[in-house]
Amino acid sequence: MEGISLPIITIAYLFFVDWRMALVALIPFPIAALLFMIMIGGPEYKKLIRKYHDSLEKMNATIVEYIRGMPVVKIFNQTATSFSRFKDSVYAYRDFTVVWAKKGTPPWAAFRVITGISLFFLLPFGTWFYLKGTIDLPALLLCLMLGSGYMIPLVKLASMGSLLSRINEGVSRIDKIFSEPEIPVPDTPKISENYDIEFKNVSFSYGEKEVLHDISFKVKEGTVTALVGPSGAGKTTIAQLLPRMWDIDKGEILIGGVNIKDVPLGELMNTIGFAFQDAYMFSDTVYENIRMGMKNVREKDIIRAAKIAHCHEFIEKLPDGYDTIIGESGATLSGGERQRISIARAIWKDAPIVILDEATASLDPENERLIQEAINELVKSKTLVVIAHRLWTIVKADQILVIDDGRIVEKGKHEELLKKKGLYYRMWNEQMKAKGWKFGTLQER
Repeated sequence: MEGISLPIITIAYLFFVDWRMALVALIPFPIAALLFMIMIGGPEYKKLIRKYHDSLEKMNATIVEYIRGMPVVKIFNQTATSFSRFKDSVYAYRDFTVVWAKKGTPPWAAFRVITGISLFFLLPFGTWFYLKGTIDLPALLLCLMLGSGYMIPLVKLASMGSLLSRINEGVSRIDKIFSEPEIPVPDTPKISENYDIEFKNVSFSYGEKEVLHDISFKVKEGTVTALVGPSGAGKTTIAQLLPRMWDIDKGEILIGGVNIKDVPLGELMNTIGFAFQDAYMFSDTVYENIRMGMKNVREKDIIRAAKIAHCHEFIEKLPDGYDTIIGESGATLSGGERQRISIARAIWKDAPIVILDEATASLDPENERLIQEAINELVKSKTLVVIAHRLWTIVKADQILVIDDGRIVEKGKHEELLKKKGLYYRMWNEQMKAKGWKFGTLQER
């Protein structure tokens, strides 16, 4: 407000003292205003602001990736390669800001000169008016002081305008996220009467690339269905479509004969429990990470879920037990500990449908056995969909779906699929060979 109100009040007072001196003081104002618009109001400046944010975003992402991936980078001796990417992004940001500064320096320098040049016009005209006797000395001195400094606040206004332009670009990027369309809410909500699952001719795309093609299968209530196949085949995508993390392009997904699009989202989320391979932890206490914001929770129920998931013991050893802050993304916990807390969440939720995405991937053999026991407790009398890479963990599944390149290529029980001698048979044999592999001595070789 000071950058606008102070010049206006000053010029208004100058008109009251001597209108001629006020007009002289205004001579550089239109030039300053034009330079101001050139600096922050032109389309070229808006493009530069967008490029600035793109460059800054890329640099920040590379820095975060570099720091988080440092252990892996060191293990595989990729320090030079990884650091070169980090260095290149920083240098790219530096080079852009240097070019931007060079482009902006001439108009900014001219603007600073114009905002301080009023005295250059006021002094000769004021002297002339004084010698002619049309203005007295006190009025002249007052006009010289006020007229030479009234545009100084405009410098602060210009700096603020530049800062606001950067902020507006950042806000617009955030607004794009908030303006993404919400998941459509059903006009006439329906509730499933049972927990059978059915995919009917489901196709789904990430952007323009279709990753699932005409997927159809049924899962009976209270049974176990395993999704297996090569990495990138579409197993996790199928599991994530069930709770409407995305909406499908074609087909239908039914729970209890009801299209999931007709089920209220809150009800759908209460129906399904999750334990994904990448267990995300919030920067909060262990207790809150298990509770997940649910109300009317008894502490003993949280502890019971933790005991079933075999994580009560290590939680008790933390500095503040269940009240220990575990840091962003669970940085203070191991991968196995995060996985067990994730399973404790699912046990506490007690949903009738449970999705497990390689839930024992981050565990050592001993903990894998304990977690397998916890999972067996979790899925009693529930409809279970499990994504597995370790095929020996799902040999007793009621149904195994073999996914390859976004399609179901085989379907059946373990023994049936082995007899077909297809993709599942080849995967099983390869894993059995890998499971039996061991180090040999030089003599054995």
